Amino acid sequence: MPFNNDLGLLAIRVGTGIIFLTRGFLSIFAGSGRWYELGTRMLYFDVQSAYSLWGFIIALLMTLGGLLLIVGLRVRPVAAVLAIVSFLALATAPSVYIDIVSVVYPFATMCVLFGLVLTGGGSMAADTYLTRSTE
Repeated sequence: MPFNNDLGLLAIRVGTGIIFLTRGFLSIFAGSGRWYELGTRMLYFDVQSAYSLWGFIIALLMTLGGLLLIVGLRVRPVAAVLAIVSFLALATAPSVYIDIVSVVYPFATMCVLFGLVLTGGGSMAADTYLTRSTE
């Protein structure tokens, strides 16, 4: 049974990592307009300047976080950071009219990432192999 649990965690990590890797990668290469759009979400934290810089940081976090989830390095802290990014997307979803995708997508990824924070990456994560080799 533990093998099935670890295989399930691997599937969750890789699937969620691919989502964040592609979203972040596309946001990085979309340019400063997309960065500015992402950065304006920092108004939720009362940040009122350097929107393009903040947007680039968010896109970079999504890209690197997705890559680290796929590989299985530092799964818990990476999942926590990406859960905060998902919460930010959820909290700043359009409030005039609620598009179901703009609410459900960040909520679902936030729940999955919270689960990864609680469980970790499993035995098929790179962290497991790295800690075994140092002992």
